[in-house]
Amino acid sequence: MQPETSGTFSVDLISAQVLYDDATSNLPDQLRLRFCLEQPTETEVSVRELLPYYRYAMDATLPKSRSHRGWDNVFEWPTSEVLQHLPDLQQMKKLGVVVRLITPGTDEPVASETVAPAIFYYSTLPTSVTGYVFKFVAPRDFRAQYEILPEGKDKPVFSGASAGSAGGVPYAVNWDSKGAAEGYYTLIFHAYTLAGKEKQAKGIVRFYHSGLAR
Repeated sequence: MQPETSGTFSVDLISAQVLYDDATSNLPDQLRLRFCLEQPTETEVSVRELLPYYRYAMDATLPKSRSHRGWDNVFEWPTSEVLQHLPDLQQMKKLGVVVRLITPGTDEPVASETVAPAIFYYSTLPTSVTGYVFKFVAPRDFRAQYEILPEGKDKPVFSGASAGSAGGVPYAVNWDSKGAAEGYYTLIFHAYTLAGKEKQAKGIVRFYHSGLAR
């Protein structure tokens, strides 16, 4: 996300996932992402430590020619090359993943991006999508307000707030999407500093919801 900032304060999206747990006590040989696209398009995959200790980062670009409409989009990578050599990074839950859509010729607002929330797994897939978790991080302690709206609507289907969150620690927005209509939604996330003169940052995350995962 390219954040909309006031001064030096910013907020970044570091994970956008389907709410699903295929965790294991040991790091598997392969990690996988599966994600849904409304239409084939080029995408960027970003994997980061949620709490940077090693500052592990893995990025990949997937061409449009490899993409498909629906949930048949899969990216996988081996853990033997890097992750298995990092003793304190042996659990999937310590990683954040974001799949960003690249649409040439579009002119999105500065703080806006379109993502495909991914199923992060190693073995078993869910049969349906019943929720999402979006994780944001800011460099300073902040309070947050957020809402999710169906595209083209001004009434949110979900909203929430946080009185205080620590800087550098991911803040999770969990949305129970059971019963939500298929289509595009927009998450608007506002962050406000707690100390000193208040500064604010805003992130806009657009995503496509499909309740079927296969």
